[in-house]
Amino acid sequence: MLVNVDSVEVYQIKQNYRRMRKELTVKLLKPGFSLNDYFATDESRIFFKLAKSELPHIKLSSKERALADGLLSICVQERNLGRLLPVWLVTHLYFPSHRIKCVLSSGELLAMAPLELVKVVVYLMLRQPLLMLEKDEPDFCFTYYLELVRIFHALAMDEEESNRGRRELLIEYFYEFQNPSKLYFSDNDLLSVMVLRAEILSRRSRDITLRQRFEVSESFGDPASKVRVGIFMPALSERSETFVTLPLFKYFSSPRFSIHVFSELVELSHDDFLAFAPGCSSLTVIPRNLELCRQEIRKANIGIMVFATNLAAVSSPYVLLASRRVAPIQVAETCSPVTTGMQEIDYFLSGTFTEPPEAQKSYTEKLILLEGPAQAYAFLPRKEKNCPDKIFSRDDLKISENAVVFVSGANLNKITPGMRLLWARILAATPNSCLLLYPFNHNWQRDYPVITFMESLRETALQFGFDDSRWKVLKPLASRDDLLSLISLGDIYLDTINHSGAVSMLDPLLMGLPPVVIEGRRGRGRQASAILRSLGLNEYI
Repeated sequence: MLVNVDSVEVYQIKQNYRRMRKELTVKLLKPGFSLNDYFATDESRIFFKLAKSELPHIKLSSKERALADGLLSICVQERNLGRLLPVWLVTHLYFPSHRIKCVLSSGELLAMAPLELVKVVVYLMLRQPLLMLEKDEPDFCFTYYLELVRIFHALAMDEEESNRGRRELLIEYFYEFQNPSKLYFSDNDLLSVMVLRAEILSRRSRDITLRQRFEVSESFGDPASKVRVGIFMPALSERSETFVTLPLFKYFSSPRFSIHVFSELVELSHDDFLAFAPGCSSLTVIPRNLELCRQEIRKANIGIMVFATNLAAVSSPYVLLASRRVAPIQVAETCSPVTTGMQEIDYFLSGTFTEPPEAQKSYTEKLILLEGPAQAYAFLPRKEKNCPDKIFSRDDLKISENAVVFVSGANLNKITPGMRLLWARILAATPNSCLLLYPFNHNWQRDYPVITFMESLRETALQFGFDDSRWKVLKPLASRDDLLSLISLGDIYLDTINHSGAVSMLDPLLMGLPPVVIEGRRGRGRQASAILRSLGLNEYI
């Protein structure tokens, strides 16, 4: 139920990872060791396993700190690539990428690294932190990532024929490893990052001849003919993207439009789908092959395509699909938390309550603002009586009946160092209080840096002088009914800043739990406040 990182099992995992790191450090730094041969074999999986784990975030022992500081010292002094590169690679097993300084710039490393090692170099540079630990880290990550994307952009746009092989590798590995989603949690305008990212990905499309011009049908815009609206949903299943997209059918429910849904995976029953999309003219299950998918959509003669998926994160096939322009008008919506930066996306659907007055400056798309919040939700009807697997009590969580219980369902990624400090101040100022967290939502990801997160909460509690048992962190819950049972134990719901809650805000409201919301400066930080305004609950903002 509650997360416990003091178990023997967790200790053994940490020690095993540390042993593997020590052995790998010795191996890679051995004089004459061939990095090219190592990364050409399956043995290199150990390196990537450690680099992807939370090991680089776990607090170093005194011996490990001495070794790691020595590695950092070499990185900022050694200009010989042959001696620098193995040290630079190993250092990434001890620190997050954005905390490693090097005498050679990222551009120099990308331009000079042996072609056999370009993939690992690009991966390590683009690797995002699993958990941010310092208060300045969200801004630090943004600055680091923006500079890095600028470097990739310059190399990708280089037309020098002699650099073609390296350029194509860099573009391909950028496509494989880029993911700016961690930047959502800073307060920075992401327009510049997203535009550069889109241009690099567009260059990849151009190089493999995927981009095609779209010939607009003569009937498009004719008042006498229906506009064929496509809604692209990668998966029709019980997930947030589905719940926030189904209400779109209401807005396109008009004799002027016919609605056509395209999905790769359909898990909803026919009856459930029709209940929420009665005006849908067709549902097409698209093939996984990207070119066949594009052809299938183009045959449907869609006039407006709405992409109901996040186009502003990893390089999913759907980003490439959008870059091929499958309709004369293409639209993104709030499944993408920020601008896509893509020239091929013409409009962005949002809401008047969600976007600040100067929001258009942060989008390459033309904003279309619906009255009210950007999000509306349509949840599937319950076929069975509510029956949680677990009915929670305060005794279960070692909470006294007279305690003040704060609750937050924010995903771990949203719980930045600044949020942890703010919540710690609230706990320190409120005697006999605790904070109930359920941050490991599988809709976001499967693996979380649980050990590092719990250790950061412990250190924050120590800093503010209260017992870390006042952080009540739960393992993933089995069902939404379990979640509602848990929320019923609370007194006050706490939202996050910079990237606020949307779906997670609905559950406490359903259970009558008063929220505390701080309205952000950007659309992604105003989702919760927009929902409250639409309900006339402005006093909670």
